[in-house]
Amino acid sequence: MSNISLSRWAQKNKNTMDTTRLKGLVRRPSGEDDVTVYDLPDSLLLEIFSFLEVKDVLRVTGCCRWWREIGRDECLWRNLAYRAWGEDCNKAPFVGTWVEEYRRLYSHSPVILSEELVEHTDEIFHVAFSHDGKLFTTTGKDGNVKVWEIGCPTKLKYSYNLKEEAGWNYTRYSAFNQNDTNLLVSGLRFHCGWVAWFSMTDGFTLTWTDVMTPQGIRGAWLSNHHLLYGVQSDTAEAVSLCVEGEDVNGSHTEEGEPQEIQEINFDVEIRIQFLNVVRRKHMVKNDLNNESYTSRTQFNSNDVHRNLNHVNNEHIFTNNSCGYLLVFATGYCDALNQIGIKFVSKNKLKSTLRHDNNHHRNGVINERRRSSIQRKQNAHCDHLIDLHGQILGVRVSANSRYLVVNMRAWLEEPDGSDPYERPGLSKDMEVRLIDLLTLRVQPIAYTGHKAVTDSDSFCFCFGDANKDFVVCGSESNQAYLWDRHSGALLSKLDHLMAGVSAAAINPVDQELVVSVGDDQIVKVWRSRVKHKQFKKEKAVVIYNPSDADYNTRL
Repeated sequence: MSNISLSRWAQKNKNTMDTTRLKGLVRRPSGEDDVTVYDLPDSLLLEIFSFLEVKDVLRVTGCCRWWREIGRDECLWRNLAYRAWGEDCNKAPFVGTWVEEYRRLYSHSPVILSEELVEHTDEIFHVAFSHDGKLFTTTGKDGNVKVWEIGCPTKLKYSYNLKEEAGWNYTRYSAFNQNDTNLLVSGLRFHCGWVAWFSMTDGFTLTWTDVMTPQGIRGAWLSNHHLLYGVQSDTAEAVSLCVEGEDVNGSHTEEGEPQEIQEINFDVEIRIQFLNVVRRKHMVKNDLNNESYTSRTQFNSNDVHRNLNHVNNEHIFTNNSCGYLLVFATGYCDALNQIGIKFVSKNKLKSTLRHDNNHHRNGVINERRRSSIQRKQNAHCDHLIDLHGQILGVRVSANSRYLVVNMRAWLEEPDGSDPYERPGLSKDMEVRLIDLLTLRVQPIAYTGHKAVTDSDSFCFCFGDANKDFVVCGSESNQAYLWDRHSGALLSKLDHLMAGVSAAAINPVDQELVVSVGDDQIVKVWRSRVKHKQFKKEKAVVIYNPSDADYNTRL
């Protein structure tokens, strides 16, 4: 709301604020004919306050109880919020007043750069947190997978170079299992996708690797002890999803091939990228509902939600269903414009163990030599959501409720006459949240971040979402942070002259964000409250003379 509209509101509602009793408590100077500031009407004083900065409003409200009452006016603080974050800013449903909303967005949003971690020697592609929020991993072009321990300061806990140790070209993606005892890492080796399994319980040990095709699947955790990844047959007729598991002792099978899931076989024409597995029992069902909010850009629900096979898929929406949702980006030919969802019932998840010889490398890595996979009945997607643009990154939120999709919209809708046509892409990116419980795209589009590459050389950028915030990387040298409830852009997290490939929110502490990019620097962002606390704790750690390492750091 502008100052002019605020003035009109104050004049219209000048009798709504009754501060007569508070005025009487103020000590007035002597002289009956003197006209002072205490004779100003409340509406005029409110208009004067509207021209002040927030820090000045807080100062004047400490002068007297009368001014404090006026300085806490709802209209005033709504105007201050609009001035700071734009008129898209709306009060969150769980917030009582605009003063509280301003405090939430200003003091508790992770916008302060706290740490810069320099350990990678090349571009960093991805960042992912452990479920307990104590660790995060980074992967990049230098072939490293690094595990960081959040603290004061944040320290490098483990590091493994798959380029030197296993001949990989680079590491692309990583993910912890549900109890954070194992780590999945995927990347490229000799122009083929590869997946690796690290054990976190015995000092970050590489226990198993295997080739993975197509490489864009990346792999996902089916459970704490089973990893799901992709295999393409020698005849290129089908793509199957296979499971690698460990026994009760945490060891991998010495003989035999990974277990092939019979029910999950896809036609090779269907592209599968950014595979994620969501357990229905892990979904948070009482999450805040964003359907009540509106945005300038909305999807037509009748247009984007459709069932590919036109069969009864009520089992997808049944809350009592026990099983898995396989969620991935898909599309035919060169397009990657759809979110595909396949429901796999736990009772029907049958697998067979196929035997073959293993190839051991250095006694550590078990590289599987796979026989040809026979084509089986196609398992089409149960549900497709067309986003009408190129998908650039997919991540499941920490509560397993939302799919965070970063994308670039098409400039023109393709007519379908040329199946290999790649439509032009907008330079504007946008983040969409898909509710995995209802399979509906949320109405708010989180916009503002830009792309600098053309339609033929787009880059992948990953985002994340939590209870209050949405964050995403961009090609324009910045990560972007939004208020999840209103879509208002809260801050741009600078990476200077480098694109930001990924940003993630701590699943336990949403006031901490980590962003990575082409500048080879891992940046840790904290809220103003947490940054102030971080500086105090860091000062104690560094300058405490009782510390045994104090003298060595001087």
